[in-house]
Amino acid sequence: MVKAEKLNYYKNLEWFKELKQTKKEITRILFVCSGNTCRSPAAEYSFNQMVPYASHTIAFSRGMNVITTLNKINEIRASKRLEPIPSIEIEPETAKVLGIKIGNGLPEDLAKIHTAKQIQEKDIIEASLILTIDKSIRNQLRGNYPKYASKIFTLKGFTNQIESGNLDIGTDEVDLDIVNPFIDRRTRENERITSKNQGQTLDGKGKYYEYIKRYIKIFEEIRTYTRIVVEVVFLLNTQELR
Repeated sequence: MVKAEKLNYYKNLEWFKELKQTKKEITRILFVCSGNTCRSPAAEYSFNQMVPYASHTIAFSRGMNVITTLNKINEIRASKRLEPIPSIEIEPETAKVLGIKIGNGLPEDLAKIHTAKQIQEKDIIEASLILTIDKSIRNQLRGNYPKYASKIFTLKGFTNQIESGNLDIGTDEVDLDIVNPFIDRRTRENERITSKNQGQTLDGKGKYYEYIKRYIKIFEEIRTYTRIVVEVVFLLNTQELR
């Protein structure tokens, strides 16, 4: 649980001062990763499962490279004379792990509900707080949208209280990234089939299940940081912004 004195860091951020001046609560949290099929959806669904029932705050997620990735996929499909796909679904392993770790009403068929979405300027404008999964994305967003730089942080930097907002003096050497567990779909499917044929489970040592266990570990890291965000946002909204 975040203690009251720990809120001083957040209250001294330019981001919070701007919120308080406009008398706006924190209502929309935007999580951003590269493809919006793995890490940022994990943060989004984790946050929305843990947020207090009476809260008006919700999370959503976007990806930096969704359109580029979709175009590449459809170029490959066209070369094979296949129909283009309209969107990219969440990774099936992501849906599997989220279902295992969250549960509590999370739709089992999450892969058909969540599709990757490209970040747009309106998302930046609408978000009360933007948390990126790694530092390069944070830097890119701050460069693309300098007007909104004060509300853009890495998830790790924000929760560990080591980012200042516009400038990040002293964080250049700090690890602010959450590892991407993604491996290409063909390799993953081949390993899945091999592991299934060999009768392996999560306790086995097949490459596919090693991948699943790696994602579970990364998801738990994301969930730990996201829990802190939930607590901080709830405390700031109830104690400082009302």
